[in-house]
Amino acid sequence: MRFTSDEYGRIFKEHLNSCSILPYPESPYYRLADEIMTMAVSYVNDGGSFVSGGDLVNGHASYAYGFGWLDLGIKAGLIRIAVPAATESAFSPDLMRFEFEEDMPAELFDKLFEKTNRYQRMLTAALSSVKTAPDIESPLHKFAENIAEITESYLDSGRKHLAAERYVNALAHFSYGYGLLDGAVRCGHFIITGNRDLFTV
Repeated sequence: MRFTSDEYGRIFKEHLNSCSILPYPESPYYRLADEIMTMAVSYVNDGGSFVSGGDLVNGHASYAYGFGWLDLGIKAGLIRIAVPAATESAFSPDLMRFEFEEDMPAELFDKLFEKTNRYQRMLTAALSSVKTAPDIESPLHKFAENIAEITESYLDSGRKHLAAERYVNALAHFSYGYGLLDGAVRCGHFIITGNRDLFTV
């Protein structure tokens, strides 16, 4: 299935409207969940503002990056999304199953090319700048390893799209993976070992 960046933005908004925070308010996990939701809302709003202003490249990247944060919260059990079973497939943000239309205007190609390559470098550096934080006996250790594997898979898939000159898709994969990892760092699943400026901490 192929869809446009605008459709992805709409799906993102529908996700957010269906989300609720799971931990009770006095819990530190509530604060984490609230921060994740705040980041996601911020990036969907940024994406909409970029798109409205004609900056489709940054809009596209913002949607994917914010979706990475939101998905981290859902995967970690901090955020619940209530999606009717009948529409579940329409809400899926899984970029491994869907592709974007390569419909970016020609006048934005240089910006798309630059940002896509820059995000590839940033995600590569980010992955090499963290290590799993929880003790090996903790259930969170396996979860962190799984997030690292997912992030690496998005880096690899982004590189494949990039090699095939599918820049819209490549940028989405790099941005989503970056948001997923950044959210996991914020939640304490990873320790930053270098390049601290690459993360929202």
